[in-house]
Amino acid sequence: MSVDEENTDTRPPRQAKIGCIGWAALFVIAVSLVTWVVPNQMDLVTYSAKECARRDIAEITRALDAFAADHAGKFPRTLVELVLPDANGHRHLTPLQVPRDPWKNEYHYEPPSAGSSELLPHVWSYGKDGQPGGDDDIDSRALEDG
Repeated sequence: MSVDEENTDTRPPRQAKIGCIGWAALFVIAVSLVTWVVPNQMDLVTYSAKECARRDIAEITRALDAFAADHAGKFPRTLVELVLPDANGHRHLTPLQVPRDPWKNEYHYEPPSAGSSELLPHVWSYGKDGQPGGDDDIDSRALEDG
């Protein structure tokens, strides 16, 4: 037998293999990452929706103030009046419809009433649950305070 015949091994070079323990370790790491990332992303989505509602309410409040300035201090009876064009085609709120909150509910509105201690209009959303109370409510009066 010659030297050349002895070294003609046709098998591929030995490669590292991941055994059951290796796969189990990768699975544990993947599950750990998912359980850490997903809840944090859900908080970010909730936070973003609340921030969107705060921006909407601030924009609606500015439009209400502009409306009152153009109408001798009188606020509109409904938010719809903000999107209706006046005689000159001017709208106080630029969308063609009153925006809905991030949870697809209508924003609530209450103009200041005669004899009330509240001089400013009140705009609010009941948040994700759509029910009054709870920490998800977003309110123009709370935004004014802080």
